[in-house]
Amino acid sequence: MDKEKGIRELIEAMQYVTNCPVPVYLACIGGPMSAVPSYGAVIDELGLSRERFKFHDLVPTGDVPSYLAAFDLAAMPFPWTPHYAFNMSPLKMFEYMAAGKPIVATKLPAVMELLKDGVNAVLVEPDNPAALARGIQHIVLDPAFARKIGENSRRDVNSYTWQRRAEKILAFIGNRQT
Repeated sequence: MDKEKGIRELIEAMQYVTNCPVPVYLACIGGPMSAVPSYGAVIDELGLSRERFKFHDLVPTGDVPSYLAAFDLAAMPFPWTPHYAFNMSPLKMFEYMAAGKPIVATKLPAVMELLKDGVNAVLVEPDNPAALARGIQHIVLDPAFARKIGENSRRDVNSYTWQRRAEKILAFIGNRQT
């Protein structure tokens, strides 16, 4: 949709990610690759090592699970805009949940319909790189917590399968005919 999705804030958050027992890297998958030079400029401005960042264009749908399996956590740093706050239902959120990944996401009404802070995700204030970094560190520094929220998100997404959606639609239609 050609809308900024919070990647700049995610890059800025990397300057605050400290005290982690392992180096933290950021991989952004899905393009557009035309934005990468501007992200590289932000990385350079902040004095961060480009080796900590990888950008990759769109991948085939069938490859998404393999990419997700490689990640320790998934981030959805959407900015506060009317579109993101009220009108989206990002497919990536369902993919992250189905993969059982611990998720750090911004507190937006559309996101909070499914994700609950400390239960199946870590939710942070939008447009706040320091808060985003704290959320990432919480997941990285507490593997038991990360595992718990990942397992909870995998369980919770079962209410949103295509099968469940069809069942709800059929039940609704059936109730209207009586």
